[in-house]
Amino acid sequence: KVSRLTKIKQEMINEYGYAEEYVAQVLAYQVSRADYLVAHNCAFDKYYLIDLLKKYGYQVDKPWIDTMTDVPYPDDCYDRSLLYLAAYHRIINYHPHRGLPDVMTMFTILENYDIDQV
Repeated sequence: KVSRLTKIKQEMINEYGYAEEYVAQVLAYQVSRADYLVAHNCAFDKYYLIDLLKKYGYQVDKPWIDTMTDVPYPDDCYDRSLLYLAAYHRIINYHPHRGLPDVMTMFTILENYDIDQV
């Protein structure tokens, strides 16, 4: 199911993926430099990240912003999927369900709101 959604195949992971421990080390460094952690629908990302870092002796002690639930969207913004929110904000994500394009879309949406209100 995930492969159908993302078009990422196991062969791609084998060729271009990184060792889990290295990813945890890089993420722990990036988390240490952040003021907030931002994700869209962070119910998945948050616990995956926390568990991954904990496995290698790191911890996450930063506040989270979930662009699905924490942003004060207007009342006429009915859906919270990233695809809908991008369209609502007149943003085109040419590569949906891919890490970097989705993150850039998420941050472009977030730029439309006062971070202190978020």
